[in-house]
Amino acid sequence: MRRLRAIWGSWRPDDRWVFRGTAAVVLLACAIESGRVIVADAGPGPGIAVAATVLAVVAAPWTPWTALGLATVAPVLGGLSGWSPIVTWSCAVLLLFAVSSRQGHPVRAAAIVAPGVVIGTLLAPGEGGAVPTALGALISVVAAAAIGSGLRVQHQYRASLEQRAADAVATRELEAERRVAEERVRIARDLHDVIGHEIAVVSMQLGVAEVTLPAGADEARRALDAARDGVRNVLTETQHVLTVLRSASGSGAELDDPTAPAPGIEQLPGLVASYERIGLDVDARLDDVGPVSVPIGVTVYRVLQESLTNAHRHGEGRTTVTLARAGDDLVLEVRNPRRRTPASDPVAGRSSGLGLVGMRERVAAVGGSVRAAPDGVLFVVRVHLPTANGAR
Repeated sequence: MRRLRAIWGSWRPDDRWVFRGTAAVVLLACAIESGRVIVADAGPGPGIAVAATVLAVVAAPWTPWTALGLATVAPVLGGLSGWSPIVTWSCAVLLLFAVSSRQGHPVRAAAIVAPGVVIGTLLAPGEGGAVPTALGALISVVAAAAIGSGLRVQHQYRASLEQRAADAVATRELEAERRVAEERVRIARDLHDVIGHEIAVVSMQLGVAEVTLPAGADEARRALDAARDGVRNVLTETQHVLTVLRSASGSGAELDDPTAPAPGIEQLPGLVASYERIGLDVDARLDDVGPVSVPIGVTVYRVLQESLTNAHRHGEGRTTVTLARAGDDLVLEVRNPRRRTPASDPVAGRSSGLGLVGMRERVAAVGGSVRAAPDGVLFVVRVHLPTANGAR
C-alpha cells in the first residue's frame, strides 16, 4: 500500500492529474482484458501482454522510457499469440500521451511506441484489415505524442506566468521601499534647507536686538543669548536628523546632490531638460510666476519631478507641462498619454502609487490641492498652490 502511495505522489503537481487519469483508464482496460483472456482460455501470450502493460504503468513514474518499451512490447506479444492487440496498443498510446505530457521529447517517445503498435496490428489485424488498422494505430501514436507535448507546453507557460507574477510582486515591494526611502530623504533635506534659512534669519535678528540693547539691560541680554543658543541647537538637531535619515535609507537610490540648495521655480527648465535627455518629449509652457516662498518652490519642483517620472515610466513618451498663475494661486498641470498595456500581460503597467501619495502629502503640507487621475486616454496631474502670503 505504501508503495502504491509512493507511485501516486511521485509525479509533479502540474501533470499528476494527467497520469492518474491515464493510469486509471489503462488499469481498468487491463482488468477487463484479463477477464476476456481468462474466459477465452487464450493461453499465456495475451496474459503476458496484459501483465507487461500493467508493469509499464507501475514503472512509468521512475523509468518512463523503459515503461514505454514494455508498453510497446505488449501488442507484439498479443499479436504473436493471435490475440487482437487493440487493447494493449491503445494502452500503449495512452501511456505515450502521459509520458509526453511530463517528460517532453514527443518524437523520441513516439519512435519507441510506434514500431510495437504497428507490428502488433499487422500480426493480428482483426476485421478491419492489416493496412488500415496499422495506419490508424500509427496516427493515434502521433496524435498522442502531439497532444501530450502540447499539454506540457501549456503547463510550462502557466508556470512561467506564475513565476513572473511572483517576481513582479517582489520587484514592486523593493521598488516601494526604495521610493519611500528616497522621498523621505528628499523631504528631510528640503525641510532642513527651509528651516535652516528661517533659523538663520531668526538668529540674525536676535543678534541685531542684542547689539541695540541699551547699557544695563543685562537680563534682556542673557535672554537673547539663551534664545540664540536654542536656535543653534535646533539647527544642529535638524542636521543630525537629516544625517540619520540619509544613512538609514540604504536604498542605493540616485538622489540629488545632498550639498545642493533646495530646488525651486528657477530650476524647472533644467529639470525638464534632464528628462528630455533621457527620451521624454516635453512640451513645457512655464510662465513667469514671480517670487514664491521656498516651500512652494520646493513643492512645485518635486511635484513636477514625480509627474515627469511617471510619464516616462508609464506613458507613451511625451507630456505637456503648464505652469501659470490663477489669481493668488499657482497652477501646475502635467498631461501625458497613458501607455496601452496588452491584456495578455498581467504584470506590466502596474505601479506602487507611493509617488502619488508623497505628492499629495507635499501639496497638503503647504495648503494646496492636487488631482491626479486618468482622463480618457490621458493621465492628468493638476495642482493648486496658494501664494498670496507666501512670497519672499
